[in-house]
Amino acid sequence: MSTHQHVDADASALRVLHQIHLAHDAWGGMEKQFAALLRHRAADPRLAHYLSEDLRQVADGVAAALLGLSAPPVDARRWHGVTVPNWRGMRQSRQASQARAWRIDTVLSWNRFGDPRPLQLARRIGAASVYWERGAAWFARNRAPDADFLHGFDCYLANSRACAAMLRYWGVTAPIHICAPGIAQARPGVARIAPQWPLRLGFAARLQSFKGGVLAVHTLAALRRSGVEATLTMAGDGPDRDSIQSQAQRLGIDDLRFTGRITDMDAFYQQIDLLLHPALREPYGNVVAEALIAGVPVVATAVDGVPDVIRDGVDGRCVEPTLPLSALASFGGDPDQVYPRVWRPELQRVAEPGVPDPAALAEAVLQVAGDDARYAAFSAAAVDGLRRFDYAAHVEQLIGYLQQAGASGHAHRRRSSMRPYNCDDQQRPAWYDRADKAAQLIAALPAAGAGRALSLADIGCGDQKLRASLARHGVAIRYHGYDRVPQAEAVRPFDAEYDALPSDHDVAVLLGVGEYLDDVPGCLRRLRARASVLVISHTLAEPPRSPAELQRLGWRLHVSGDEFEEMLIGCGWQPDAHCMTDDGKTRIWACRRSATGIAG
Repeated sequence: MSTHQHVDADASALRVLHQIHLAHDAWGGMEKQFAALLRHRAADPRLAHYLSEDLRQVADGVAAALLGLSAPPVDARRWHGVTVPNWRGMRQSRQASQARAWRIDTVLSWNRFGDPRPLQLARRIGAASVYWERGAAWFARNRAPDADFLHGFDCYLANSRACAAMLRYWGVTAPIHICAPGIAQARPGVARIAPQWPLRLGFAARLQSFKGGVLAVHTLAALRRSGVEATLTMAGDGPDRDSIQSQAQRLGIDDLRFTGRITDMDAFYQQIDLLLHPALREPYGNVVAEALIAGVPVVATAVDGVPDVIRDGVDGRCVEPTLPLSALASFGGDPDQVYPRVWRPELQRVAEPGVPDPAALAEAVLQVAGDDARYAAFSAAAVDGLRRFDYAAHVEQLIGYLQQAGASGHAHRRRSSMRPYNCDDQQRPAWYDRADKAAQLIAALPAAGAGRALSLADIGCGDQKLRASLARHGVAIRYHGYDRVPQAEAVRPFDAEYDALPSDHDVAVLLGVGEYLDDVPGCLRRLRARASVLVISHTLAEPPRSPAELQRLGWRLHVSGDEFEEMLIGCGWQPDAHCMTDDGKTRIWACRRSATGIAG
């Protein structure tokens, strides 16, 4: 794909780097929305789009839309056809280097729930960070995401109130903005005067248990048992196709039609009178919005984000799930393939999914289509969705949130010199060894044996390894954690590059922080005003590392042990003891505040 095929970025455009999983031929709601945004690029040059992702086996619709990018996409995993090893951050460094070359303003993480890497990339290049929840929060079954993901983004967006509720469920406390998708419809819908008979029902979704395909078949059977002539066309494919076919045969339905995955959804909507969407989980429901715009009323489960899309009793019906999840097996579905928690609007809380009764779904179908005049009113109201889901208005809202994220994050990124500390490998043995060596130095302090708990400020505390080491050594402390990216609620935000400690402490500790600071002397002087003892580490330039290695690590200070000790003395700290980590790379000093003045 040559460069000239892509859309050049306007100089004033907001440059957005998309972080989105597109591989393995996926073509669902998120991929369609991403493709629509790139296609809209020509109509709204205020956004410039860039992509650095794994692009193996992308869906045809995604591949065609990539021409809307402002530069050819780059796969950080590949370099001239060779796979780049995921070793010592090589892929992340390539991605960051490319993002800087593109002059990215905002990193937008699409639905990568729990993944802090887009946020870390944004910090590394000095860009704003935005997370957009579109349904991935339902996938997390047990492990809660880390604090960096939950609290670090400049802006959190959600497709629906259900998406926002799921983010709250996992622990996001920041404001969450609802940015519902717009629908870029190829052909405007036309209100239907009456349904055709036999009534043409449609189902369009991946054939998986949580989409409720078997329930659509049972709804058709319930209608036929009541004497209603109806047919069902199922668009989509997936692992449940055989079980759906088996249920149809068991129920005596021999005319069930499968289309497989289709690309012309407008044509599909023209061929049906009503869309059935009996899903057990549905964060938003793009297919529901598409059907409404096409003039097709919808009967769906009142779960998750669906009530945000359907106006119950106006353009469709939302049927509450009154049966327990275990009941799905009796209809031929697999409860084990349904995600364990959903947003239940009728309960106003996150809870186990329920199952809509096919008899109730059939009754709702007749409430919509059983009378021509009533059906016409539903269809006319559905077509009004063309205004409700206007795509240009959606992009306008999205741009506003992206600009807001840039403004809110600018001050913090400027203060932090647009460089993060390295928090990606906190489980390395060397980190534990460094904390243990520092704890030993603190335990040997005269003040530690004075019979009172030391007030200790752990700056850049990370996951508080030092606190655990001090406990193992029996050192009594009053612990105060400070970190630029707090990983626990009790840890205070603190940027060692600029901030001063808010109160006095017996001991201040900096482990693995000084290497990343532009102004280490300034930090040391501020600490001297608030602490009597300093315990500090520094990885030695013995032997020196190459400039390329320092750039990859993000280190700003790389000096020998003697040079660093001279800096300590010059800033008013008198080294009393020191030790080396087991790998021989890092020295740790215990210093007391000197009585003499500060040099320079």
